[in-house]
Amino acid sequence: MEKEPTFNKPAETNNDTKRQRDRKALAKIWAKDTISWIEAKKNGEFDPARHDVLEKEDYLVAIKKYFSDASDFFKKAVFIDVGSGPGSRIHDAVAELGAKIINVEVSSGAIKYLEETRGEHGLVGDAFVLPFADNSIDGIISSNFINMTNHTPRITETEKLNIKDFIKEVARVLKPNGLFIQSNFGGSLDLNDFALELIRSHGFIAITKIEPITDARKSAQTEYNNGLRYGWKNPLAFIAKKQTTPKPESTQVH
Repeated sequence: MEKEPTFNKPAETNNDTKRQRDRKALAKIWAKDTISWIEAKKNGEFDPARHDVLEKEDYLVAIKKYFSDASDFFKKAVFIDVGSGPGSRIHDAVAELGAKIINVEVSSGAIKYLEETRGEHGLVGDAFVLPFADNSIDGIISSNFINMTNHTPRITETEKLNIKDFIKEVARVLKPNGLFIQSNFGGSLDLNDFALELIRSHGFIAITKIEPITDARKSAQTEYNNGLRYGWKNPLAFIAKKQTTPKPESTQVH
């Protein structure tokens, strides 16, 4: 974990497929939204993290329960935050544990903001073609990215491909035994089951859901699940570990 990750520049091509063109268009929308969130956060008007029913303490408790040597692991680890935006509670928890975080965002404004406010290095990059070598990263965090690919009551085939390609990239760049910690604030009814099945099929084990640690936040999560808060349904947060040799039969969600 002491070595710096190897950065790979994705190959450039003039023969983009329709899916690639669609993703580039989507990236422009995300970048514009991210800048709007950052400006609102600077002005004290809006913080995207407020949509998260989980607090930083919930993530910290879950991570520390996940394995006993969390402190030692994180102090030596390099994590990337995919779709970092203006920051998140997962990000805060991982940073507090001592990990070095490299932010990956489509918005150069978000990268600049996190460099100025947190002193963290960042890269303008594509979540579907991460600029890192195979098996080079200790951990990946992602807050509210999976559900941002999904804007319909049921997942479309295009949305399934987007999520599948993202999970495939996560599995590619993580080292064996690397951690994937993610949350979404809610999405379509079939989003979570689809995402978890992809996690299993890409060789992740010990998939453990992150739950609120206080009764108040448990009530807030129930309210989310009932679709009463911000219009979101079915939030999902979990930790998973990449194994060397996939064994799907052992990848149960706890």
